[in-house]
Amino acid sequence: MGALKTTAASLTALAISASAFAGPDLDTRVQELEKKVDMMSTKTAMGTYGPKLACARAEPNGEGWFINLDVLYWHAKVGGTEYSYTNAFQPNGENPLANGRLREIDFNWDFGLKVGAGYNFYHDGWDASIQYTYFDSNGGSRTLASRTDTVIPNRGNNAISDHAGVYQEGQSTVYNSAFNSCDRATSDYNFDFDAIEVELGKSFFVSRSLSLRPHFGLKSLWLDILQQTRFSGGTAREDGQNYDVSGLGANTVFVTDKNNVWGLGPRAGFDSKWYLTNGFSFYGNTAGSLLFGYFDTHHKNWFSIDTEDHTVRLKSKMHRFIPMFELGLGLAYDQYIYNDKQHISVSLGYEVQYMFRANQSIKPDYRQADTLTGVEPNMTYTRYSEDAMVYGVTFEVKWSF
Repeated sequence: MGALKTTAASLTALAISASAFAGPDLDTRVQELEKKVDMMSTKTAMGTYGPKLACARAEPNGEGWFINLDVLYWHAKVGGTEYSYTNAFQPNGENPLANGRLREIDFNWDFGLKVGAGYNFYHDGWDASIQYTYFDSNGGSRTLASRTDTVIPNRGNNAISDHAGVYQEGQSTVYNSAFNSCDRATSDYNFDFDAIEVELGKSFFVSRSLSLRPHFGLKSLWLDILQQTRFSGGTAREDGQNYDVSGLGANTVFVTDKNNVWGLGPRAGFDSKWYLTNGFSFYGNTAGSLLFGYFDTHHKNWFSIDTEDHTVRLKSKMHRFIPMFELGLGLAYDQYIYNDKQHISVSLGYEVQYMFRANQSIKPDYRQADTLTGVEPNMTYTRYSEDAMVYGVTFEVKWSF
């Protein structure tokens, strides 16, 4: 009987002891489960509950600074840079139709730079950043007449050399009609592109291997373009219908066009990443802006006989909207360093920024007199209203700490 009581007491003590140890363990598990549920769910602005998407940004410390440095190897394209075309002679003496090649500016490939900085906020995984882009490029083109063709000017006002008679100016012969052909044409172009972007975004996973980062903010653009064109050479000849086809002789006609643009407006887009393995990923970024632009355009056209009678000066200031589109595609590599306290991202890809109607240079158009209808000669001026773009290779290094 005594042994039975001892056994029962031992079992009771063991049960109490097991219960005492099991209680805190169960509470701990429930608390951990509640934390995990809180991490996976969120209360929306409308008071409902839904799943919380995992943060996809680099988080060495949960929050902190990041900086980026990009090396650009870009190429520029601008519409409305055509300055001349070659045209074959017609042996029958009739006024020739166009039968040649149109010449335009061929830009160089040049290096540029992007620098940026930002901060990863602890609250809800948001980040804010500012970035500056600098790109400066030049281009030029030359055209020479051959034995079987001539160079036809496509810029400026060909009446700039018009005179009432034929006379000598030193060793230069000046003809009595507007020049419409020459032997040589050269055109040089300078393209300056500067932009500042301020944005707020949030990066999150939408699946195991795909993350998105929608963002919005402001963009400011400075675009300065300058085209300088020169026409020279060519002699006057008379066809069978007494039509003067006037060249410039030893004289030169100069044309300078400036188009300076400043724009500011909203910008929005999203970045995406497809994760592969061992830190590698593909990225695809796109954004769009609508800038309210201020255009300051200047046009100067003058004859080498430097008198006020042979100089045209025009300028215009106006406002226009400039839509912009951006696209970036490439390969990236991410790696935590320094005991996971810092993060490095390296990427290489293709980038394009397209600006609609960014070239608003002044375009002169001269109409000669018509003796049959009595129409007097006059000049009209319109705008090119052409697009511009920059595109090429972008190499980026981003450091989060």
